Parts: sequence; structure tokens; C-alpha cells
Amino acid sequence: MGTLLATVEQSIAILKKVMRPEGFNVGLNLGKVAGAGVEEHLHFHIVPRWSGDTNALAVFADVRVISQHLQETFALLKPHFRNINRKRTMKAAAAALGSAAVKAAKPRKGQPRLHLTRRA
Repeated sequence: MGTLLATVEQSIAILKKVMRPEGFNVGLNLGKVAGAGVEEHLHFHIVPRWSGDTNALAVFADVRVISQHLQETFALLKPHFRNINRKRTMKAAAAALGSAAVKAAKPRKGQPRLHLTRRA
């Protein structure tokens, strides 16, 4: 959880720098009835928000208003996320576990990118 929340924190900082939103909606879906497609999977939604944006359209009319092409947004954000501070996220994970025993591991399909271990 420490790794996940540290990554959310860094992601918000990147979005603030690049997109300059006025606020954020941050959340996650827990359980199938809450909208989680895969119940065992956990991820956060981070949505930058501006005064007057049209989020209600998506709810009531299934309409999406996007002022920038998704490829352009991707190109702007990609270099920042490529350089996300992995050491900082690993430190946060170690603190959450109460241990400094955190190591990077080669991720397997469907597994998290960081492997956390606790020493007795």
C-alpha cells in the first residue's frame, strides 16, 4: 500500500506540473458491484479537474468532452512517468511494511512491478 500511495502522490505531482488542474478526483473501485472489473486487482483513478468541466455529461448522457487528443496527452505525460522516483516509492513501501527489506524484482504477468519482503 505504501508503494501504491507513493505512486499516487507522485502521479498527482506530475499531473499538476504538466496539466495544471485546479483539483483532482482520486479513488478506486473495490468489488464487482462497485465497478471493479477484476476483483483481485487494485488501481487508483486520478482525474484532473477544472472549474466548469463537464463531468456530468459522462454520467447522464454518456458524452465525453476531451479538449486534447489522447495521443497528445500521452506524449506530454510519458517522459514524466518514465522518470517516476522508484526509490521513493520503494522507501514508502518499506516504511509501510516496517522493514527496509524491499527489493526490485522482475515482474511476472499480472504481478506488481515491485516485490516487497519482510525480514523477521
